[in-house]
Amino acid sequence: MTGEASVYLFFAVVLLFITPFFIIRGIKKGQSLTDQFTSNAILVILFFVSVGEVLKTMWDEGKMEQFNQFLFIGFILVGAVPALILFVYHFPKEMEKMKDPKQYKHPLAYRFRYFLLVILFAFLGGALFMLYQSYKVVF
Repeated sequence: MTGEASVYLFFAVVLLFITPFFIIRGIKKGQSLTDQFTSNAILVILFFVSVGEVLKTMWDEGKMEQFNQFLFIGFILVGAVPALILFVYHFPKEMEKMKDPKQYKHPLAYRFRYFLLVILFAFLGGALFMLYQSYKVVF
């Protein structure tokens, strides 16, 4: 195992212990499911990426291709699908807030709210396109 792989192994072990700690702490604080997801989903993804980097030094290319496919499907199921569901769930409430000028700290943000919404959808479309490109590379 190279020095770089041992660093990834160290971070994988740290993430293995710190992720449940943050999840349990969030539950005790009474955080909503949405807050838990947005706070801790990236830690789970980073854990699997660091495990993949460690396994890359030990496994051959065929096994790593299977692991990458499993990791991609896991990312879709654990990361992308819940994020889209949360977006669709919260979007109508946020649209109601957008119609009230008192919800904004700056009056200029109220005037450009639809422009900001277009930017949000452009970022969402770009993220979905990058996800599609990743799918084409992995499979």
